[in-house]
Amino acid sequence: MDIDHVIGTYTGQAVTWDDLLDPGRRGGPILRGLGRAVERAADAVADADTELARLAGTIAESTAKVRESIEARPGQPVRIVNPRGELQATAPRFDALIGLRSERIAHLRTLTGLWQQATAAAAAGGSGPASATSTDLAAALTGLGLHPIDPAHAATAAAYGHQHGDLYLDVSVNPFGDAGVEINASHRAGEAATMVWTATFSADTPTAVVVVAARAALRDMRHAPGPGRSAPRPDVARWAAHIMAAIDDDIAAGGLPASVASLTDLHDYVDANDYLQDAGVPMPTAEGGPDAIAAVQDEVSRRLSAPDRPHCTYAACAYPKHDHTTTQGPDGADLDEPVAMRCGHCALPAHYDEKLGRYRHDDPAAPDCFLISRNPR
Repeated sequence: MDIDHVIGTYTGQAVTWDDLLDPGRRGGPILRGLGRAVERAADAVADADTELARLAGTIAESTAKVRESIEARPGQPVRIVNPRGELQATAPRFDALIGLRSERIAHLRTLTGLWQQATAAAAAGGSGPASATSTDLAAALTGLGLHPIDPAHAATAAAYGHQHGDLYLDVSVNPFGDAGVEINASHRAGEAATMVWTATFSADTPTAVVVVAARAALRDMRHAPGPGRSAPRPDVARWAAHIMAAIDDDIAAGGLPASVASLTDLHDYVDANDYLQDAGVPMPTAEGGPDAIAAVQDEVSRRLSAPDRPHCTYAACAYPKHDHTTTQGPDGADLDEPVAMRCGHCALPAHYDEKLGRYRHDDPAAPDCFLISRNPR
């Protein structure tokens, strides 16, 4: 296989075999693993091309044989045309291989892009998971909607907070001068505050783990009933329940992945408007229709993103276009048997979504990391 040609042709990137090997020699297991994954993906595309070329030749030969028989003059000897059909299984296999080749090319493009990002980060000294007290944490927390606040103690390195109604979340880095991160959730009424829960993480905790905890806490706050959130109207709750039942049925039947966390996610796989219509939600042209639709969409999204709602993961996924397995170990070595896939950067459970043509964390609430973004631009 001419890997330079395959990658250049289908990704538009000038990546050579030496390029793939060199960072792997100097880098960690992430770079080595990505380099091997790009190699295998390119090899799979090349195999599909080879087989397509062979089938194309077979089809061309069969077509020529039929044309020869049609155009033959009286008495002219011709090759015998198979009365049961010249193509038989060749044509369906040809069409199926075209689709498979397209998927393999998309996979190669995704992996090549990830490899290039990882290589650039390694060259800049940024490979490997960041610790909980690294500068990455500040960007991740502000990305979640927290903002810098004055630390409660002078020895605390930094602090971030977010308020929703009477609920408050604060995150302290190196609280009271102790290495690590502390997350506190509390109720506030005027100047008084009541602690609800607190969690402490050591300094070597990966940033992704701390951010998962903060994000889950924020979701709890935003979905909690109280002054900042009223219960949905009875008709909205009824429509939402009907839609959720239909979504759960489709998930069980393998028509949707259990990782959908909003109406927007649903549109990636199906026409989500069908759920609204089947539930009897008023049309946009009806009186009060737009408001009803917006309320139902918000309520369904709230229920889909509930922290206790199960998501698909290894050995618990009915969606046929999710692959939660890998045959590559953390060190990049090939494994004899497939195992549960984990992100090579943050180590969270992950999968490849064939429908979307990209990798995703299993938990839709997991924060984006160096290798995986839920909605890449």
